[in-house]
Amino acid sequence: MIYIDSNVFIYAALYPDVKGDNARKLINKIENGEVTGATYSLTFDEVFWIVKKERNFDMALEAGKALLLMRSQNF
Repeated sequence: MIYIDSNVFIYAALYPDVKGDNARKLINKIENGEVTGATYSLTFDEVFWIVKKERNFDMALEAGKALLLMRSQNF
C-alpha cells in the first residue's frame, strides 16, 4: 500500500503535461487494483480548493467526486 498525496490528484486534474500523465497513470493503477493506495480525508479538501482556485467550481467538483469514487483506495 502506498500513500497518495493530494498533489497526485491535483496534477491529474490540472496538468496535461508529463506530471499530469504520470499522476493519471498512478491513479489508473490504483483503479485497476494493481496498486493499493491510501490517502487522508483532508486530501479531498486540498484537491477541491486548489482545482477551484486554478480552474473553476465545476471542475473542482468533478475532481473531488472522482477522488471519492475511486476503487482500491483507503481513506
